Amino acid sequence: MKVLILSSSFPYPVDAGRKMVMAGFLDFFVEEHGGANVVYATSDTEGDYSNVPFRVERLPLASMVRRCVSVAHNSVLLRRRPIQEAILYSQTAMRSVLKLVDTLRPDLIFVDTVRMARYAEPYPERAIIYLDDLYSVRYERMLRLQKEHPELKLNALGNFVRFLPQAVLPVASAMQKQLLRAEVGLLRRREVEVTRRFQKALLLNPGEARLLSEWAHADNVFVVKPLVLAKHARTSRRFSGEPTFLFLGNLAYGPNRHSFDVFLDSMPSIAQRISNVKILVAGRGADEKLRAKARRLEAHVELLDFVENIEPLMRTCAALVAPIPYGTGVKTKILDALYYGIPILATQNGVDGTLVQNGREALIEDDLSRYADLMERLLDVSFNERMSNAGRALYDSQYAAPQVLEEYRQILRAG
Repeated sequence: MKVLILSSSFPYPVDAGRKMVMAGFLDFFVEEHGGANVVYATSDTEGDYSNVPFRVERLPLASMVRRCVSVAHNSVLLRRRPIQEAILYSQTAMRSVLKLVDTLRPDLIFVDTVRMARYAEPYPERAIIYLDDLYSVRYERMLRLQKEHPELKLNALGNFVRFLPQAVLPVASAMQKQLLRAEVGLLRRREVEVTRRFQKALLLNPGEARLLSEWAHADNVFVVKPLVLAKHARTSRRFSGEPTFLFLGNLAYGPNRHSFDVFLDSMPSIAQRISNVKILVAGRGADEKLRAKARRLEAHVELLDFVENIEPLMRTCAALVAPIPYGTGVKTKILDALYYGIPILATQNGVDGTLVQNGREALIEDDLSRYADLMERLLDVSFNERMSNAGRALYDSQYAAPQVLEEYRQILRAG
């Protein structure tokens, strides 16, 4: 079977805790069909594809002027395409895709989110779209949170800024709230359209899958689990009761940055309760404002930046702390924690879409004022060990590679 993948992103991990689910799909397609039968067509211009086991075709972006015109025409005037879809489309890239399909004759066209959907529209009977999560829901949550907390600095652009003209970045940053409101409606309409048009639509979160099925009145929406292949073997836990906790994630990513920011606000009260508490932060991307805030708590907070091997931290820290207030989909850091057997302290949003249960693999609490009590509870070695064992058992039964690969085989069949 021949597979053509359409994506805007470099698929492989670049930071601890920020794995790309697309890497799992690629691993699956290469293993099942051979690298010679997998073509990865991408708008990404920064990734290093020199040693990948599949063929890569780069899709040329339009000029900056044409991108702006496309957004003005398709997103503002006609209200037909989301901004992120309009800005990634070019007629030259479309011709490249048409030529690829003509020469490759793929059995399956796998589309990485709404951003690339337009390129697959001529071939709906062969197209499966991976939506990741419902961006329309994600943006709604961001807007709701910003309304509740006006001091919150939104970072909706994320890594997408690399596709925007430098001249418009200050305006786009200042108008994020307005842009998000506009995108919500456009994205929701396109999420429904591609679901109805393409062969299948895939989501990580069961609740979002049900929601999309209702919106589209469709029965072709499927839930997929991330295929997270750990880079390092897990070893036995060596937790001895030390009050050291782990925060994992790229701090340039909006939900991670905000969750760490508000968690730092809670640290003085936590330190009053647990005098020698320590938070280790694995992940690059902290801006100077966040670093300055962390420095004021340097007795209790240590920024490690990028960590190549997180296994020693997972093995010895008391728990993974993930007080994530918004964002959708399934957080791969939670699956990492289950794999290594580190207990989880998180908001409900942090574990949303997983099979994690409160009191079994995790302590789930949205009120950060209660975290000191819960962190103290996690210092009990026997309680910590029970949660650790439960986490590993859940991972092995539900998220281990053999189970996920078999689910992919059932769902990702062409036809």
